[in-house]
Amino acid sequence: MWRVLWVFALVAAVATPARADDRKRVHALQLADQSEHAYKAGEFERAAALLREAHDLYPDPTLLYNLGRALEGLGDANGAAAAYRQYLAEAKQVDDRGAIERRISTLQTAVDQPPPAPALPLPAPAAVPADEPKPEWRELGPWVVIGAGGAAALAGGVFGWRAQANHDDAEHEPVQQTAVALQDSATRDARIANVLFVAGGAAALVGAVWEYFEWRAGDRMPSALAHVRVVPRGIALEWGLR
Repeated sequence: MWRVLWVFALVAAVATPARADDRKRVHALQLADQSEHAYKAGEFERAAALLREAHDLYPDPTLLYNLGRALEGLGDANGAAAAYRQYLAEAKQVDDRGAIERRISTLQTAVDQPPPAPALPLPAPAAVPADEPKPEWRELGPWVVIGAGGAAALAGGVFGWRAQANHDDAEHEPVQQTAVALQDSATRDARIANVLFVAGGAAALVGAVWEYFEWRAGDRMPSALAHVRVVPRGIALEWGLR
């Protein structure tokens, strides 16, 4: 609330030859009126300057109250509290003294509190690394393993065919010694064929699993590691994720 400055005997001062004090009062009233218009227009700095000038001419306590209001508009809590204190000290009667004292306390609290620390800037999001191209051995490796497994299985088929042929010849061979030699050869070829079939099948399986995980890794899935391990009783296939 802006408080009005009353200047007594203003009409007499204007109607009769003005004394020096009367001229100061009139000028102070004019400045106070201009400060009120500036305050309502949001020109708080100009309003405060006009009120200080008016108070220097005519030290009416009401001007100090209005100065406190203008300084609050400027955000000068310390200056506003000082103006209100001076107003309470100089005014003879203040009906709302308690309210003004509470306002001074609020302003002083704002002055005593340190300003909030500036917010720390958020760290920039980490750049998502571009997918690195696969090494050539990872592109071709699964198919090489599958091809090797197929070749081993094909070789096993050849040895199997030879084993069957030698077995048939042994059954029709009239000479016992020759028949035994053919049957031994058939047995040996059969064993080789079985080993090649197992190794070729395992290699083809390893290559297929390897290629599957490489394909999944291309869809940003965990990459896979697969390998064959020789154990006392045969061949074991192991794989895992990384």
